[in-house]
Amino acid sequence: MNDRQRFHATMHYQPRDRAPLCDFGFWDETLVLWREQGLPAHVNASNADVFSGMDFGVDRVTGASGINVGLAPSFEEKVLEDRGDHEVVQQGDGVRVLRKKFMGSIPQHLSHLLVDRDSWRKHYLPRLDPTHPDRYPADWEERIKIWTDPHRAQVIALPGGSLYGWIRDWMGVEKVSLTVYDDRAWFEEMVTTVADCVIGTLSRALERGGQLDACFMWEGCAQVCCDFSALISPAMFRRWVMPALEEEASIVKHAFYHWDGPRALVHANDLLASKGLHTFGFVPDPGYKHSDCLDLLKRIQAAGKAVQFIGTVDEIKMAHKELKPDKVAYWTTVEKPSQIESLLEWFRKNT
Repeated sequence: MNDRQRFHATMHYQPRDRAPLCDFGFWDETLVLWREQGLPAHVNASNADVFSGMDFGVDRVTGASGINVGLAPSFEEKVLEDRGDHEVVQQGDGVRVLRKKFMGSIPQHLSHLLVDRDSWRKHYLPRLDPTHPDRYPADWEERIKIWTDPHRAQVIALPGGSLYGWIRDWMGVEKVSLTVYDDRAWFEEMVTTVADCVIGTLSRALERGGQLDACFMWEGCAQVCCDFSALISPAMFRRWVMPALEEEASIVKHAFYHWDGPRALVHANDLLASKGLHTFGFVPDPGYKHSDCLDLLKRIQAAGKAVQFIGTVDEIKMAHKELKPDKVAYWTTVEKPSQIESLLEWFRKNT
């Protein structure tokens, strides 16, 4: 099987020769340090998955379409102030941050360009036009030929954008949280505008007959699925978030929703009732195991949805005895390939 055949078989619970091998990318500094330890100089973020023997990497798969559903054009990224081992930078989203020059992590937000309706209309609304030419690669027609080839081996994923994570970044979590209560019409306008931009941009590729394999929707560590869920009521979530989620889900064949922590479950009833969302995964708080959440997973299955379960080998075996065997995706970590073969043999005997 080639990479694409293996990916499709896995996503549709069909037989395959093995599980896909995929990496989630690296911090830029990781590769710098690896080069000091012997990594060849030609290996970079775009080809590290090939060098390491992976089928594909998330960065390469999501970048293969060349489509931009975000701000177009982006803001000029520039260094505004040098602070020794730190620097103040204006990012491509217009936010000013303090970040380390090396071995950095998520930068500290210092100020935001999006502060009110006027700054929204001046700086952000014009950059969310789905017809802007910067949204599509210069070699658009050549890429269309690749996308429409049913026999290609390459996995290609579309960017799904963000309904809340971007807005949260552009104006800060405190400001967006106050806006939800102080100016609900404006918040609804922003969410709807972002959704319309994403869907309008992606529709052009799909209308040309593109046979794309996946669509990744980012929410800043699952912000719609996690902290934002705890910041608004079920009625607000139902009014603002659900329509956009349903609309985006309608343009793909299979949609996965991730809950991050128990506070995200406040909207579970609406989400499980959605016809457009097909698979659900849950990450418990630190100190808890996925095996502590079997009642929730059974509830997901009772709603006719598929389940993602992450746990140790022993936890997976325990869960497999409790859950229905169909449409369950198990994730685990092992030290040796032989352990995977042993687990697969256990599944064959106990399913």
